[in-house]
Amino acid sequence: MKTLLKIGLVLTLISTQMIFAQPVQFSQDFEWSAGFSFTSTRVDMTDQDMLLDVFEEPDDDFPNLIYITNTAGAQLIKPGPNWVNNIGDWVTIEGYLFKWSGVGEITLTGDPIDVTTTISLDAGFTYVSYLPTLELDVMDAFASIVGDNLLYVRNSTGAMLRKIGPNWVNGIGNGIPTEGYLVKMAASDDLIYPFICGEVLFYEGTTYSTVEITDGGNNTQCWMGENLNIGEMTDDTEDMTNDQTIEKYCVDDDEENCDVYGGLYQWDEAMQYTTSQGAQGICPTGWHIPTDDEWSDLEGIADTQYPVGDEEWDEWGWRGYNAGYHLKSTSGWTNGNGNDTYGFTVLPAGQRYDYGGSGDIGVWGQFWSSDENNSTTAFIREFRDINDDSGRTTPLKVAGKSIRCIQDATDAKSSKRPKNSNPKLSPKHFIVEFGDPSMDVWTIYIDKGEFEKGDEIGVYYGEILAGSGVIQSDNMLENAIPIFSNLYKTGNAPIIKIWDQSSNKEYIISNYSFTNPYGNAYSRKAFPKGDMEYTLITSAKLEKSSAIEIEKEITISPNPSEGIFNITINDNPGNIQLIVTDLQGKVCRNFKIIENSTQFDLSDLNAGIYFVRCIGENFNTVKKVVIK
Repeated sequence: MKTLLKIGLVLTLISTQMIFAQPVQFSQDFEWSAGFSFTSTRVDMTDQDMLLDVFEEPDDDFPNLIYITNTAGAQLIKPGPNWVNNIGDWVTIEGYLFKWSGVGEITLTGDPIDVTTTISLDAGFTYVSYLPTLELDVMDAFASIVGDNLLYVRNSTGAMLRKIGPNWVNGIGNGIPTEGYLVKMAASDDLIYPFICGEVLFYEGTTYSTVEITDGGNNTQCWMGENLNIGEMTDDTEDMTNDQTIEKYCVDDDEENCDVYGGLYQWDEAMQYTTSQGAQGICPTGWHIPTDDEWSDLEGIADTQYPVGDEEWDEWGWRGYNAGYHLKSTSGWTNGNGNDTYGFTVLPAGQRYDYGGSGDIGVWGQFWSSDENNSTTAFIREFRDINDDSGRTTPLKVAGKSIRCIQDATDAKSSKRPKNSNPKLSPKHFIVEFGDPSMDVWTIYIDKGEFEKGDEIGVYYGEILAGSGVIQSDNMLENAIPIFSNLYKTGNAPIIKIWDQSSNKEYIISNYSFTNPYGNAYSRKAFPKGDMEYTLITSAKLEKSSAIEIEKEITISPNPSEGIFNITINDNPGNIQLIVTDLQGKVCRNFKIIENSTQFDLSDLNAGIYFVRCIGENFNTVKKVVIK
């Protein structure tokens, strides 16, 4: 079946310096092979018409495209000599079902959409977009709708996040950027993906990078990777006032300096006229002005000599060894750049003087904390062009300093923690072709029993492979085999096979038992009718007499190569099928050969490791090839 072959996303700043007034450019790369796939994008394109803009010349540029369908069943399709677009625009929060007869690829570029954009779901089916830029465990990604209203989430392979008995079962693993998902709801609800550190943060019409900074232990923080730039510019000779309008200073009263370096703020304005430690102030919801201790923790993480908690960070003035060097940007400083080890990118933004006026771009980068020292002064952290360490001082609150917001601890999620730590194994031997994930899917969960992790299960309707899966673990509910209703007929008996990877043999499984602990499992040896049916199989035994020897003397050379391979099969009876898959088990090529020795070309694929499955009369073997 069809799944995405390659997933790529690129986040590019318009300039080598931070340009706050312009959006971040964002692009996603897509590659497809023959079959079905749920697809989505996070790119908000200026021109979005499916036919006029996105797939502008389908006959020339996308000759293998069969159709695209949205949730409502509207299609981009060629019913006669002309393509017809009944979908209209590509809507960024929606997913789409693609069907391809062969390979296809495209790159979409535009502005990124806010990952926390609300996606409203009605009862029934909806194809949804996956908005995070990171791979997340689907239990975390869809946490906002996991509950009584959700029936399931399904991906292109037919795998599901669903509830069996009292337990939610994640058969998908990680959510993948550029994949779309079919969501079935029992009642309406709102899907809101979580903000994970590392995503782009949207605030008052401006985008900000975010960066996770950690020492690899218990000390992890999520910071804005850019200085805050919010508010209306005011004259740097005037004090700010509590007038319900956020004000900012720009060095030399030049708005372009704020576009590059962010705004400068008096302490009271930044804190929004409260004195509470950790106040939100002018930061977005879920973020706050960092405390003095949070700045000290950052310094301890960045410094190579004085760790978090060291007494050094309680001192005043210049402290530490090289925290400043590791936090400063790699350019822009007059007499000494940093190496920006953590992506924190301290810029030499200058300052607004406590007596009025402003300057010092290229020399100083100074940041307020939310801790006041007394009624007229507050703690800052400062970085200087000639210093590799960092400073802790208490200037007057009427001075203008930069602001970096830090995420609240209750809202902070590590960019690493939510990713599924045990990704699902994908079939490399039993490869389903043209299974339609938008139609009914039956899932078998099989007890590991005498099988081994990595062994594969194939479920056949006659000669048609209708579903497949991999033994993942001792947990039956992790060993899922999705079976596609468009590839079988209800009421017929399935043929269940196992590929034993250690012996490289296929066996038929004819002796097995059902279990039904929750009273709603499907327990018949026949293909069912209806969606969401599931079967629990235990005590599965191999039928030894059914063994099919998979090995045959096959040579592929040169290996590695730049994509051109010669294959030789001894005693080839002709009509051999070759299926090329990547490391995730996704089909890249599917073709037949009739000669004992021939050549095949994979030079248009990316460099990497691939598997070539060779299927012939009474043999079925897999060879690994490497494209340099």
